[in-house]
Amino acid sequence: MLGAGSPEHPDGDSAISPDGIVMNHAYAILKIKQYENEVLVQLRNPHGATYATSEWDGDWADDSDKWTNKAKN
Repeated sequence: MLGAGSPEHPDGDSAISPDGIVMNHAYAILKIKQYENEVLVQLRNPHGATYATSEWDGDWADDSDKWTNKAKN
C-alpha cells in the first residue's frame, strides 16, 4: 500500500487547491500508469464523502480531452 500527502496550508484541510486537492491531507495511491511521456497517479481520498471532498479538475480530470480511447486502455 502506498500513500501520498498534499502540502501543509495555514487553513489546514479546509483549503482546496485550484485543481481540487485537499491541502494538508493524506491520499491512498490506487494505481500508477505511464502513458506516452506522462506518469498518471490515481489517488483516492480515504475519507470520501464524509470529509472535505472535491474532484480533481486539472489535466486528466474525468472530462479531460486527454482521455482518448487509446489512453483509456
